[in-house]
Formats: sequence, structure tokens, C-alpha cells
Amino acid sequence: MNIRFRPTLQVIACSRAARGVLYTFDLEILKTKFMIYSNVRFDDYVQYMEEKVSDIVTKAFQHVFATSRARNEQCLNVKPEVTKQLIGVVMTSALEVRNWYQWHRRMLSERNIYLKNRLTWFSFGIIDRFKTARNFVQDEKLNIFERFHLACKYYLETDLKMLWENMSVDDKANIQERIPNSRSLEIQLRMLQRNSTIDWDQLSLTERKGNFFNDNYEGIRYYFTKLKGQIVRCQCITSAVNYPGTHHFDLYSCLSRMDKGEINFTLDRLRSEKLFVIFKSFLHWPLQSMFLKFALNFKQYIDSDVLRNLIQIMLFEKIEIGWQDCQYNILLKSLCFVMPEEFVDHVKKDEKVYSVLKRVLKNPMPFDLEEYRHYIDNYRKDRLC
Repeated sequence: MNIRFRPTLQVIACSRAARGVLYTFDLEILKTKFMIYSNVRFDDYVQYMEEKVSDIVTKAFQHVFATSRARNEQCLNVKPEVTKQLIGVVMTSALEVRNWYQWHRRMLSERNIYLKNRLTWFSFGIIDRFKTARNFVQDEKLNIFERFHLACKYYLETDLKMLWENMSVDDKANIQERIPNSRSLEIQLRMLQRNSTIDWDQLSLTERKGNFFNDNYEGIRYYFTKLKGQIVRCQCITSAVNYPGTHHFDLYSCLSRMDKGEINFTLDRLRSEKLFVIFKSFLHWPLQSMFLKFALNFKQYIDSDVLRNLIQIMLFEKIEIGWQDCQYNILLKSLCFVMPEEFVDHVKKDEKVYSVLKRVLKNPMPFDLEEYRHYIDNYRKDRLC
């Protein structure tokens, strides 16, 4: 089975336009202020983004219209759903910035996390964390211990060796006092001291218990491909889903390196709540287009609890809060349509979830978000009375 993500031209174009809009805001403010309360409806953000996007789209359309009119060509209007998705991708991009900052502030001093001209992006709208890390590692103005720490976390071996060669004897002796100790750091220090390389064949045999994977998630996209054997690769995935900071694209990247048999081997060994994490990773930009295909190919792992949790995250985290990077109402309808009837019957036992779910399933197109929210608010008030 091939679960490789191939971004469409629409995804690439939308991501590029969204990044252009994002950079009209102050990233130094966004990184600390955007969505401080992650489960609250972000109407103020949406309104501000809508105004910004609407202004940009209007100006661009006026320019195209004027050019087309001069050439006596027909000009099509921008569809509302395209504008909505653009707003949604701007929001996901802002969240990427905030999450990157929140995670890396434990490795870099606050004064050193200045993002402008340092963030590198994939064409499909998420931060390329490896290239971004290298941008910081290669900045000679930064503290050498912070640069070394970041290079270790992302397995930037060339940069790591360069930093090691430029360190004083005292700096080398003090590394383990200045950088949090971990099994990964021990292995990389031994490599540097011996002027050798990591023996991944040996590591794949000796690190199956999982100590190597503890607090070692930044570089997972790099080292997963080096691991030999499905047992240690399964342990890697198991550790990753146990840690809430694992980036959804990193998790997908590991799965994309496995064939269907190896994925089945891994999923067989995960508890229901961890299986949910796997499926949920395909509900984040830009992987939503793969969600249904992945769910269908591995639906034997979607038990009634996993299904209920997936439905809940779409109802109350994606749709209610206001994410527009995907038409989650349509995706939710499709999921319910392809799942076994007995699982949907199990969801009916949860009165709150099923009541709200019916509202989405019966809501006509275009989806009326305000009416949906009004229904949820009234339902919650009635339940409190």
C-alpha cells in the first residue's frame, strides 16, 4: 500500500499564498500570542484573517480583472470556499509558528528565538524543521552549546562535527552539564569522541527497549530510516505516539516508510487510545486528503472508541472552533458512511456526541457554522439546567 503524500498544485498554491499573508503579521507576536487557549473558538483571529485575506484577494482580483478586460478576456470570480480555505491555511501556518516556538524555547534562549528569515517551509505549508534547525545551528552569533544541542536533536551530523572541532577542551568537558542528558546525546558524544559514525545496525539491536527514543522526537524523520527491523521500528512508533509533542507530519513520514504488513505489525501492538493518535495525525494540514483512504485501509483498527474519538475531535475541535483548512463536515459525513453500522450505533449511546453529530449530518450545504454553534450552545445550556 502506498500512503505517500503528494501535494496537489492547489495545496501548494494555497500554502504559498497563506505564507504570504502570514508574513504580513509580526511573527514575534504570533509565536507567543496566537491561540493561547487552544480549545476556544477563535472568532477574533478569524475575523482579522478574513479582513486581511479579503483585502488581498480583492486587490489581486481587481488587478487580474483589469488585465483581462484590457485583453478582452473573461475573468472568473474567486470561489468563496477557496477564500475560506486560504484563511484556514493561514491559521494552520500561524499555529505551526507558535508550536515551533513553544517546543524550541526549551533548547534556545528566549533572546535567540528571532524567527524572521530563519523559518524554512515545505511547499505544502508546514515548517521544515530540519532546515530551520540548521539555520539556527549555523548562526555563529548563538551560544555554541545551544547550537550543539539543536544539532544533536536533529542529527545534523556534519554541523555537529564542525561544532565539536571548534569547541575548546573545557567546552567539550562541560557539555553534559550544559545540555540535558539523554541516551541519544550519549551515543552522539561517543561518536564524536571516537571520530566515527553511529552504527545503526548495532543500535537497532541494542535499543529495542525504548531508552533511545525517550525525549528523542525532533530527529525521528531522519533516524527512523536508519533503523533496521520491524521490532525496533515498531518501538519507535510506539514511543512517538506516547509523546504529545510528536509532530503529525513526522509521524506520517515514518508510516510512509513502512509497507502495509509492517504498519499492521505496529498497529496490532497499540492500545485503542494510541491508535486514535495515529488516525488523528491525518486530520491535520495538509494530510486531510489522505485521512479517508488511510482509515479505509486500516479500518480493522478503528473500534467503536477510536471512531467516537475521531468524531468528537471533528465536531468540537475542528468544526466548532472554526478550522477552515478542510471541509471537516464533509469529511465527517464520509467517515460515518464507510464505517460499520454497529460502530455508529455505539456512538449513538453517547447522547451528547450523537445529538451534535446528527446536526452536522443533516446540515445542508453550504454549512452554516453559526447555526451549528448556536445549537451546541443551547444543548449545553439545557444539559446544565
